[in-house]
Amino acid sequence: MSQVFRYVKITGSECEIKESFIDFVQVDGKTREYITQQIKKKLELDGLDIQKCRGQAYDNGSNMAGIYKGVQARVMEVNESAKFVPCLAHSLNLVGVHSASSSPDAISLFGLVQKLYCFFVGSTTRWEIMKQCTKTNLKGNSQTRWSARHLAVTALINNLPEVVEALEKIAESSLSAESKYECSHLLGAVMNFKFILTLII
Repeated sequence: MSQVFRYVKITGSECEIKESFIDFVQVDGKTREYITQQIKKKLELDGLDIQKCRGQAYDNGSNMAGIYKGVQARVMEVNESAKFVPCLAHSLNLVGVHSASSSPDAISLFGLVQKLYCFFVGSTTRWEIMKQCTKTNLKGNSQTRWSARHLAVTALINNLPEVVEALEKIAESSLSAESKYECSHLLGAVMNFKFILTLII
């Protein structure tokens, strides 16, 4: 668990809002009770008074952000002035993930990007052929991290002709009939104008 503080630094008559990374905290459990105890324990070790806390921010998981039993609710039982604000980075990530899952074109695009990655990574022979043809390795996309989808799409855009070349080599090779069938299906899908346009957009 990472520990970051946002605080007000007062120098003479000047006030400045600062944010500092403090530490990584070893966490061996995922329960609300355990994480709350670890936060309180770490604050005590740092010589900080939880009663001076005026805010807290976590991801949007129910064990952290839960309004009745989450970590934020348990911290507010100790200090009701520590108001909870959802982490903006996590919220923005969720907006991207949910937006993409509401568009049939986006679902199709990310599904095909993942199928391509899985096809190559599923066999050391196919992965070697892909590595010989491409400048950089293909990436898989993540269900929870929007940035991973961006990396996956960028890797494919930058290597699309080379990926087609790798697929053609696999289709011509003496691999299994199942691999050849899957390969020809993927070739048709990636050479589709709508896919290429969606990939660029």
